[in-house]
Amino acid sequence: MGLRHFCTLFNSFYQYHAQVLYESISAADNTDKRFYFFCFDNASLEYFRQYNAPNIQLISVQELEGYFPDLLAVKPQRSIAEYFFTSTPAVCKYVMENYPEMDELVYLDADLYFYQSPEILFKEIGNSSVSIISHRFNLLNSFRNIYGYYNVGWISFRRDKDGLACMNKWFDNTVEWCYDKLTWKRYADQKYLNYWNKEFSNVYAIKNKGANVAPWNVGNYKISSRSGELYVDEMPLIFYHFASLKVVEGAYYTTISSYFSTVSKEIIELIYKPYISRLIQLGFVPRVSVRLNTNPLVTKLRRLIRRFFKDSIVIPDLEKSKG
Repeated sequence: MGLRHFCTLFNSFYQYHAQVLYESISAADNTDKRFYFFCFDNASLEYFRQYNAPNIQLISVQELEGYFPDLLAVKPQRSIAEYFFTSTPAVCKYVMENYPEMDELVYLDADLYFYQSPEILFKEIGNSSVSIISHRFNLLNSFRNIYGYYNVGWISFRRDKDGLACMNKWFDNTVEWCYDKLTWKRYADQKYLNYWNKEFSNVYAIKNKGANVAPWNVGNYKISSRSGELYVDEMPLIFYHFASLKVVEGAYYTTISSYFSTVSKEIIELIYKPYISRLIQLGFVPRVSVRLNTNPLVTKLRRLIRRFFKDSIVIPDLEKSKG
């Protein structure tokens, strides 16, 4: 089995998410792991220097940009979010080229939380050169596949011909074009994944539905707890993707209603409240989202959706649960 290698990128706003990711995957099993944390500002770099975990290798954004001048050259053309998207394949390429001893690397978004060991996924992937995970939109949300059939939350690359070729092509793609704009063939760093099965051999789409459960698909499943373990229908929950978690009008907003699903009591109590509680314990101050009423039709539609699909987690409820 050997040493497992994981990389992610974040700034000071997401540093607590990265710590919780590290804590969760470290607690999931006792396999040897090495983490490569790319810190995109000085505050997050200093935070993890103080954290001082022996198996976390810290790399500053300046080191990354110094290694890839082409990345730095396109920075002025990209928004903050677009630059993070642009940099995702770059952090994978940096690790692969600077740590030649590794055979396989997994990129993880910083806002993931592991409930089970990822070893079950490594067994499923086997000797695949690349592994990816689909969004698993239900029929009602299938139109969203126009933004990309696969999600960037988990991607693995093996050090072989197709794994490296795929990673390098993705890097070239995002440097050339990576914007928060939808076109027929491209969207951010994500839609490029649509074409990997045709362009490269040995690309595997993970089938385990306990992997990358997220706001866009959690409504498809029944969430339950059995003997202290969380389940997605009949399968153990391996990891959850806490994408787009924010505060709106005094409550934590999960965006699950955007996918025409309701935040059930089980989702709130078993998944979101423990995660939010840990973030707050670490010192996380949520970003407050201010909704702009520039489009009255969109505003009315949002209100209508939220009337039918419960979405928010009210902060006083969270405080009571902690007490």
